[in-house]
Amino acid sequence: MGLFRHKGFRRIKGNVDVGLVLPLSNATHEMKMDIPPSKPRIVKELGVRIFFKPTCQYCMYKNEKIIKAEIRKVNKEIPIEEYNLWNYPEEAVRRRITNVATYIDGKPVLPMPPKEFLKTLRRMASEPTR
Repeated sequence: MGLFRHKGFRRIKGNVDVGLVLPLSNATHEMKMDIPPSKPRIVKELGVRIFFKPTCQYCMYKNEKIIKAEIRKVNKEIPIEEYNLWNYPEEAVRRRITNVATYIDGKPVLPMPPKEFLKTLRRMASEPTR
């Protein structure tokens, strides 16, 4: 029996993401996941959108001092907006994200090792806008 069925969950049409229920990082190899996590969608938009959790005490610092600073190093003109995942759930659902993410010109950049993350931000922000 799958973990979610065992815990009383039912599969219904329109499940957004297993990540809303149980982060995969908490799962052990013995747990069989009933519903695979979805992948973030690419959306048609220009600029940078930073999605953050309001419960994270470091998010505002990280957004200002790291993410925005790295993007501004390579592109001073690109518009940057921040979205609290609790205040803008419709945007998170539209993109199929359940955790922090940064979108650059509609393409998601998910958390990864810091050096790789910053390199990816700089590369994507320096590419010409389509």
